[in-house]
Amino acid sequence: MNEFELIDKVRLKASVIVRDKRQKLNEQYFTPGFVTNFISHNLIDLSRENYQILDVAAGVGNIGAAVSLVVSKKTNSSDNKLFSVEIDYELFKESHSLLSLLLKGTSVNYNLFNCDFLNLYCKFKAENKKFTTIVMNPPYKKFSRKDFDLLNLASHGVEYSPNLYSLMMSCALDLLNDNGELIAIVPRSFCSGTLFHAFRKKIVSNFKISFIHLFKSRTKVFSFDGVQQETIIIKLVRDCSAKMLTTISYGDDFNNASIANRDFSSVVFPNDNQYVIHIPHSEIDDVVLKKILSFKSSLDELGLKISTGKIVDFRNKSHLSFRKENNGLLFCKENLGRDCFVFGPEKIKNYIEINEMTKSKFLDRQCHIVMNRMFFKESENVITAQIIDCNSNDKIQIAIENHLNYISGSKDSHLEFDLAMGLKVYLESKLVSDYFKRFLGSTQINAADVRSLPFPNKKYLIQLGKKGKFEYDE
Repeated sequence: MNEFELIDKVRLKASVIVRDKRQKLNEQYFTPGFVTNFISHNLIDLSRENYQILDVAAGVGNIGAAVSLVVSKKTNSSDNKLFSVEIDYELFKESHSLLSLLLKGTSVNYNLFNCDFLNLYCKFKAENKKFTTIVMNPPYKKFSRKDFDLLNLASHGVEYSPNLYSLMMSCALDLLNDNGELIAIVPRSFCSGTLFHAFRKKIVSNFKISFIHLFKSRTKVFSFDGVQQETIIIKLVRDCSAKMLTTISYGDDFNNASIANRDFSSVVFPNDNQYVIHIPHSEIDDVVLKKILSFKSSLDELGLKISTGKIVDFRNKSHLSFRKENNGLLFCKENLGRDCFVFGPEKIKNYIEINEMTKSKFLDRQCHIVMNRMFFKESENVITAQIIDCNSNDKIQIAIENHLNYISGSKDSHLEFDLAMGLKVYLESKLVSDYFKRFLGSTQINAADVRSLPFPNKKYLIQLGKKGKFEYDE
């Protein structure tokens, strides 16, 4: 049995032992051997004179061990060090056994820490500790604002994001030295969405996205541990030079993966203040991106805004009603039909009282485009959009529940019907559907996702509305 086979044997044994206490381990999944081998042999910069390696949420220490073995064969520097951090004591003991066996006699000295990485990060920051190479397969777990504030991470310049993996990534990025590299195995979810906006801004503004591998199957690669999320390997480098190319790889087998260097402008769109990270990996992706990027406007430039419906049903339960008399009309997700709004005998309270508590939640007197927030990847159309013209009947007040988004004009420049029609046609087009299916990474369309979407200019959209149809080759 060679060294790398031994590393994976330890990983498999640990996975069996801890499977029944997965929740205690904060949804921690161990890295398969072929992934560990790929990272250590293909993603680590092996041209350095010495290495300061950090393995975050190390588990049994398999990634750190593999990287250290490869590094030790490239340099005999006495300054080579591995810092391995694992909060679970049983896994910490496994990693200690593995590292003591494999790294004995190599050029890499190691230190193990049985503690919470977020606490250790604060200590490293205070000591100005820096690393050349950081590897991590962090746990996937929701992380509350309260817990974030208790750790006082904001005082170290760390932005809040709602998952433990992204917070660990953000902290780790702060510990990189110049030209230092971070390789992380993480869910794709941070690549879009409002909740990860500050984290993406930090990445795009301060680091080079050198490499992304997207696993084709949600379940195949990490099937042993039952992972269901779309998973990526991403390499980030602290590099202030111009961001030109990003290598994109796609597949479940690295030997047969499709791989290409992509212009950075197709990974993060120019002037996109949402910093959405796209992962184009096929000729069809290229066609979609080329067409989308040919449009240079945005909602902001069109003088428009997108909002999420203001009526949260459980918070407004006492105001909701089946009765039309003296109440406002409430549009719910069940009312959004493909061809029109649908109202029927279902048990949906489609009316809401007009009172001091609710009056600020009603739409103003202009056109609004209402659209869905959730969709199925298999759906032909991702977005269903309908126009509400609040100018048409000043006796009816209309509110939107929070499972829907809506686009409006400003107070000084209302959205007119002709432009609204063009926006509806564009949003419901196959181009926009293909774009969201391929690059969104989730099945929820947040307001921020629409803000980052390139749009045709106003004149083009009005013409589109009159035509009533959008084609790729227009």
